[in-house]
Amino acid sequence: MFAPLLLAVVLAGFGGLSWLDDALYDAQFRWPTQGDAYESPIVIVAIDDASLATHGRWPWTRERVADLLDKVTDAGVRAVGLDILLIEPNIENPEGDRRLAEAMARNGHVVLPIGLIHKDKTEAPLELMPYAPFMAEAAGLGHALIERDGDGVVRHSKPWTGSWPSFSLAVFDQAVFPADTTHQPRGMPALLGIDFGLVRQPRAPVSASDLLNGRHIEPLRDKIVLIGVTAQGIAPLSATPSPGPSGLMNGLELQAATLDTLLSRTYIQRLPPPYMILAATAFMLMWLVVVMRSIQSRGLLPHLLTMLVSVLLSMVLLWTLDAWLPPSPMLAALVLSHFTLTLRQLRHVEDEAGTDPLTGLANRRRLASLYQQNKRRAERLNHSLILLLLDIDHFKKYNDHYGHQAGDEVLRAVGKILEKSVRNGTDIASRLGGEEFAILLSSHDVGIAEEFAERLLLNLEQTGMPHEASPLGRLSTSIGIAIDLNARMDFTSLYEAADRSLYAAKNHGRNRFGPIETLRAHPDLRTTPTKTEN
Repeated sequence: MFAPLLLAVVLAGFGGLSWLDDALYDAQFRWPTQGDAYESPIVIVAIDDASLATHGRWPWTRERVADLLDKVTDAGVRAVGLDILLIEPNIENPEGDRRLAEAMARNGHVVLPIGLIHKDKTEAPLELMPYAPFMAEAAGLGHALIERDGDGVVRHSKPWTGSWPSFSLAVFDQAVFPADTTHQPRGMPALLGIDFGLVRQPRAPVSASDLLNGRHIEPLRDKIVLIGVTAQGIAPLSATPSPGPSGLMNGLELQAATLDTLLSRTYIQRLPPPYMILAATAFMLMWLVVVMRSIQSRGLLPHLLTMLVSVLLSMVLLWTLDAWLPPSPMLAALVLSHFTLTLRQLRHVEDEAGTDPLTGLANRRRLASLYQQNKRRAERLNHSLILLLLDIDHFKKYNDHYGHQAGDEVLRAVGKILEKSVRNGTDIASRLGGEEFAILLSSHDVGIAEEFAERLLLNLEQTGMPHEASPLGRLSTSIGIAIDLNARMDFTSLYEAADRSLYAAKNHGRNRFGPIETLRAHPDLRTTPTKTEN
């Protein structure tokens, strides 16, 4: 039963079943109480469809962007994230570049994005830096890279790429630590899990058109403003675990969600492999040592309950410590545990069905089944099959004289003698019913049949069990022997031959073995001729 533990450790070390972990991870952001107390200081100023309809199609002139930035500056905001790539000068209108740079300087807290292009996963990304005059006036720079998991869903943000912070982290630094221009990492993990549960309802943006027309300026005071394009067909949408109706968010909304996570200090860390291995090991050891002993015979329900506990454990860690422990290693191990236990119970039931309850020996049904296995093995090794039938002499008289309880004790004693006589793993001792027993041997030397029968008679005699209703005054048996020389006979034919030998032994005074019946099937026709050796 340590296979489930090993599976949990391996999956924990190599990442588990990502599709299952991702589904459970996403579902937890839809829990209704998570993050309700947080009030976001972030306002999105959206260059939306209404703005483009009023002020012209995108891209806007840099004078218009400068006017928008001045409106934001006049509102008295804490910091501005201008999520617009400004990597080239406007050759046809240098005045617009000058005005935008001056607007950035007047604000003094503008963060600009750096574009990153991955040409090859093995090489560093290509950096698209802002135009030099804009970069000179920017209070901070950050990469605008959006991290997607293998299924295309955005769940994490990379706080640092190379020497540059992410765009949201740069805005965070400017809003919280405006005097800190070094932008050095502060012990953050390589990936920050975005807490999409912070914002329960879709964020209501302020339209850039309204600001340019002098409306909705007052609500921006002392806020952190993110400016960017959200118009349909221009701003691409990404799938997220967001609790919104569709879960789709544009790039500006993703930056806001990441910034909210940083501001609230609720960024989620996936436990590193060593901690995952430790947690999975502790959980499975608890299951193996404490729980399994009391529920092995109770079916699927305990496993389902323990699976629920493992999922709840991951949820509690996420909600209380902002740590994500993927539950799939434990779930997979519990499924394997249930499967293993079920197989074990089926084998136990099968063994019970094929075992004589009084003596613990194989019963007739199991003997017939094992005969087929031994027959194939004997054919392969060119061995002969030997069947010995034993019948306790005058057993009815024994029961009448000593009682049925004493008769059961005799049956158990004979069963133990037979069990000790056979070779483990090759020969089979069984009780066929009543006082009749059988032993199936496989050997290339048929001479062992007579030797084996003599030894059984001697072993039983040496027990000295009394039988006053028998002419011998002690317990004895009669034995019939049949040999299938080329191991090609069916069980019924071999049994009938041994039974004839047994009755011959009884007819000749009992306490002996009868004449050996030998059988040989024709190698081609597989007929069953028999002959008797006297």
